[in-house]
Amino acid sequence: MPPSPGDLLIELTYGARIAQDATSGRWCAVAQLLRTGAVYSWFELGAAMGMSATEARDGFHAWIDGQLQLRHDTHGIGLTDAQAEELRAQSQAVDW
Repeated sequence: MPPSPGDLLIELTYGARIAQDATSGRWCAVAQLLRTGAVYSWFELGAAMGMSATEARDGFHAWIDGQLQLRHDTHGIGLTDAQAEELRAQSQAVDW
């Protein structure tokens, strides 16, 4: 018997949540890789995450912006201006 539409919708919902949880820490990992100098190119990072070099770089920069906004909103959680500036500089130093 085929699954019901309700079961399929639940499967999609849980699948999306699992995917979100599994990838939520990737930008923290990218930040740490940049800090340690263990990254050679955005192509390398993108390939590791299943995306293009441009998507990886732009996604990381969007994450930095989100962390700055979080810091502004919470006055304590997220990246400081200095941390964000340092990560942006490190991300610019990485080849394509």
